[in-house]
Amino acid sequence: MDSIDALRNQVGLTLTKRVAQALSDQEITRDELSQISKDILDNIYDATTKEELFKFLDDLAARWPFLSDTVSEEKNNTQGVSQNKDQQAQVSHIDTLINENKIDDALAAARKATTGETQAAEPGQVQTQDQNQGQEGVN
Repeated sequence: MDSIDALRNQVGLTLTKRVAQALSDQEITRDELSQISKDILDNIYDATTKEELFKFLDDLAARWPFLSDTVSEEKNNTQGVSQNKDQQAQVSHIDTLINENKIDDALAAARKATTGETQAAEPGQVQTQDQNQGQEGVN
């Protein structure tokens, strides 16, 4: 199962729980339940990327406002997971550089991860992106 399948399954489960709760709390009728379920099942598997899934969720929340909070939470959770994976990859890269005794490179990678600075052509030197733009084409 690839990541979009897992994400669709997670989102589908969350939506199912929220719709069931809405029916139990009488926020929706049985007829609306049928329409909402059809809407979800007919469209969720059309999303082949995270962006398409987010668009589907936005459209769903627009049609069924009681789902707005659930959609927002699900999008935030999903984005948080992606950011956490990126941070873990950066930490792993820095750790590898340290283990290889490439301290200057590790420091540059840490600066880049925390401030957006990038490493210059000379090892151990760090420049901001603005400084790098002025040096494009210069070698």
